[in-house]
Amino acid sequence: MADFVLWPAFRDLVVQFPQLQERMAWLADMSMYIRCEWPYALEDALKPDPINGTVDLVDLAKEHIWNLGCWSVGPSFRKFVMNADAYLQIRNRQ
Repeated sequence: MADFVLWPAFRDLVVQFPQLQERMAWLADMSMYIRCEWPYALEDALKPDPINGTVDLVDLAKEHIWNLGCWSVGPSFRKFVMNADAYLQIRNRQ
């Protein structure tokens, strides 16, 4: 389960406290409300390959995906982890 956590500090916490691995409500909440901040139109993130028709992300979108500062979870996550803000970015709204 710790393999699904993007943030290294929170991943370490999950490994250190086995009780977090017993109850998975936090993981369900994270899965439902995780978001990567992309300030542009969704179609601006994609580029089709004119030869084979596959679709890939533009370089700027790839930069956003690889930047942990662009990722966040919803505020409901706080009810599962004490001091959650110290481990990952939490939005003000779901």
